[in-house]
Amino acid sequence: MGKEQDYPAIEVRNLTKIYKLHSSSLRNQLSEEEQQRIEGDDFYALKNVSFSIDKGQVVGIVGSNGSGKTTLLQILSKITKPTDGEAFVDGRVSAILDVDSGFHPDLSGRENVFLRGAIMGMKRSEIKEKFDRIVDFSEIRPFIDEPVKAYSNGMFVRLAFSIVAHLESDIVLIDEVISVGDADFRAKSFDKIRELAASGKTVVIISHELLSIVELCQSVILLKAGAVQAHGFAKQVVGEYLQEVIISRHKAGEENNALIEKLRNEVGLINSKIEGLKEKLAKRVDETLSFQIDQLVSSRKEVSDRLNLEIRQQNEGRKLPNSLRWSIEDAPGSTDIRLLSVSCTNCNGESTIDQSSAVCVEMTYQKLTDEPTLPTMLLTYQMSNLAVGGNPLFSDSPTDLKFDTLPGVYTRKCIIPGKTLNVGLFSVGLTFVDQFAEEISQHADLVYFKVDYDEKMFDNYVYNGRFPGPLFLEMDWSLSLSPEVTM
Repeated sequence: MGKEQDYPAIEVRNLTKIYKLHSSSLRNQLSEEEQQRIEGDDFYALKNVSFSIDKGQVVGIVGSNGSGKTTLLQILSKITKPTDGEAFVDGRVSAILDVDSGFHPDLSGRENVFLRGAIMGMKRSEIKEKFDRIVDFSEIRPFIDEPVKAYSNGMFVRLAFSIVAHLESDIVLIDEVISVGDADFRAKSFDKIRELAASGKTVVIISHELLSIVELCQSVILLKAGAVQAHGFAKQVVGEYLQEVIISRHKAGEENNALIEKLRNEVGLINSKIEGLKEKLAKRVDETLSFQIDQLVSSRKEVSDRLNLEIRQQNEGRKLPNSLRWSIEDAPGSTDIRLLSVSCTNCNGESTIDQSSAVCVEMTYQKLTDEPTLPTMLLTYQMSNLAVGGNPLFSDSPTDLKFDTLPGVYTRKCIIPGKTLNVGLFSVGLTFVDQFAEEISQHADLVYFKVDYDEKMFDNYVYNGRFPGPLFLEMDWSLSLSPEVTM
């Protein structure tokens, strides 16, 4: 008797999904990329998409908004039908395609667990047997009997993911929603996803958190304009996508002053609330006030990060910049630190850098408090998750210069020795932390520099100096002849 054939968990063949456009106003709301996908009155959400996914794999789907990611998952979960082509799914499917799908707002969390489970094909006895595990994993037991219309997005996500993670399904489809949860729950969710894959389940994830995609997924599918642009190893495909996104962002050079002003005002409002609560806390010990302050600080960081991103995008030119400068009024940062400038050149102040060159990264920032502050630099290689970093703690700087302790404007220089970095594109990010390593202000991918191949380093050798990874290090090597080994 022959061996039973092992079919893919998911196989998609020439999948096409067309939506009819009957309104000119709807056309006007489409992006430039989406406008190009209109033929007559037909909008091609997906066009001739083909791929297969083996059982037990964790696969990511990435692409810009409107590229067809959600439409693809809707077809795989049988919420919508394709216009043409076929999608074969071998096994029982469970899915989270938006935060509150399958929840009734007036029912309690407990009642919605049973409702959501029933929608996904679970028997009441199955749900009852798994109920405590679902609730414990979600960490919202104190609120399980409250109406879910009072839940935050994070609570919705915790409960929805917990239900899906405990279903007796073969394939799990997740559309972005796990990024809504806090860091601790995301970490626990990632562990659960790995556990599902190890047990033979197939997991497909849509997310804009690309580092998480690289961390979780064996392979990634890149969609562009409704078609598969790439399908391969996660790091390779995500690197290709990041490079395209960053370059197109610089070419666009769009400004959004209204949004920036709104975010600045929001940061200012949060700061005012924090100061008010601190004044109350100084007069009496109150754990509730401390909790509210912590929540506001966390909220301020989210808004501040968004503000930093918008300001950086506004200031970026039509090419990947090797230097950025801000006025004090426009400087990105927090209530503790304002970043005024950052640049990367060779030691002669030129933008041309090769493998032999030392790289000089210079940063100027305004320190607004007397809390000890430490800058940390992160170099990211080839738009991927391959990175190296360092800060003044691990240098020959005098001890009293490692932390900034007084308010003022500081300029720091960091020299990366020549014959250290590999050929390729590097981005420079900065993070400022306090003496307890708590993050104060984060600035990812600020400026860029390219390391060129230096053939003079290898004049006497038949070798082109190229290899994977961000570093090329001079090391001490030795050679000795081992005695013959007799078998």
